[in-house]
Amino acid sequence: MKNIFYLLAFITFLSCTKTKTEFIEVEVDKKYSWKEVTRFTGNDRVFINSGGNADALYFQQLYNFTEVKGTTNDKITVYSGLQYLIRVQESSFPIGAEFSAIPSVNKNYFEIFSNKYPLLETPGSLFNIRGLDPTFTRIRTINAVYKSPSMSINKNGTLLVAYDNNRLDKAYTAMLFGVKLNKFLPYVDTLFTRKVVIPRFEETSEIQDISAVGDYFL
Repeated sequence: MKNIFYLLAFITFLSCTKTKTEFIEVEVDKKYSWKEVTRFTGNDRVFINSGGNADALYFQQLYNFTEVKGTTNDKITVYSGLQYLIRVQESSFPIGAEFSAIPSVNKNYFEIFSNKYPLLETPGSLFNIRGLDPTFTRIRTINAVYKSPSMSINKNGTLLVAYDNNRLDKAYTAMLFGVKLNKFLPYVDTLFTRKVVIPRFEETSEIQDISAVGDYFL
């Protein structure tokens, strides 16, 4: 009974000494995780596609291919007047960590170029899928404002290219390319190629777009 009396007395003491909590709102300056790059003006502010690695970000613009390593002008390299960028309003192209791939005007073949040396002619960079699959007709595209080719590059440097064909079963077809660039001279090595054939599950269905998430393709 005595212990209960002391417990009640202690609870009463705590209740008497409890202070009122007051909340005060303080305005804090806004801080953003990004910073605008004022280097880009006009059409250069239109970005169609992007990619990157731990060292740099790469952007496809309307008429340029740009490497960004920082926000200051000396950290931004803009490559303009590249022949393949003339086709930019017809297609966006996939940009990986080390290389990018762009289809030809007639979609009969595609070209791989090094992100670090986009102006350098790269030996072994032209790929004709018809030589690997005689049923090939043209690289697949989607109907959009910018007709994106159904191509994508995963984190392992594997390129997946979907293409139309003249197969009797009208199956979906795509080709996997394991790509490696020599670091000293951006020579393109093809580690492997593999054809992917998927039965068409509906007469009117089409491959609309391909994206890479990690080492997967969606």
